[in-house]
Amino acid sequence: MARRVCQEERVWIEVLSGEGLGGAEIAARLGRGRATVWRERRRCGVGGGYCAHRAQSDADARARRPRASRLAAGGALRRRVQDRLGERLSPHAISAELSQCGFRVCAETICRGCYDLTGRGGLRAGTWKKLPRARRRRKPRAAASRPSARLWAGTSP
Repeated sequence: MARRVCQEERVWIEVLSGEGLGGAEIAARLGRGRATVWRERRRCGVGGGYCAHRAQSDADARARRPRASRLAAGGALRRRVQDRLGERLSPHAISAELSQCGFRVCAETICRGCYDLTGRGGLRAGTWKKLPRARRRRKPRAAASRPSARLWAGTSP
């Protein structure tokens, strides 16, 4: 995964650009790709110059922020999901039933809301206890447990 340009690198881009160095030379000194430096200078350049402070504030404004869950945002949807969980329906059954009523929420969103301990999921704490008995524990899908993954990795079962 590509790492974002940090404040220190932006300051170096500003200083080296002010000295008249080209994008390739700046990229080599920073250990970054030429395209990264070129994109940064083009995106955040002001009047032919580059301002690191402004570039950082623009990057902070563009950065993604955690979005509220659909259950946390929708009061009517949250109440309906809570009611259906009280009836011991599975998240998949709740999702299917609500989609017929015009509400759109996937089963994974309901599961995340049930198991969320931070309160951002939109459902009350302890909601996982209302899940059907077979679904109370989530089992992670470990890549090593799948036969194809073991064969692909070259390990024996």
